[in-house]
Amino acid sequence: MPHSYHAMISPCQLDALGHQVD
Repeated sequence: MPHSYHAMISPCQLDALGHQVD
């Protein structure tokens, strides 16, 4: 995942997605 992708979503979504893609 590009770092810019994380900047496009909300912190709460980043946390949820980060756990899924991790």
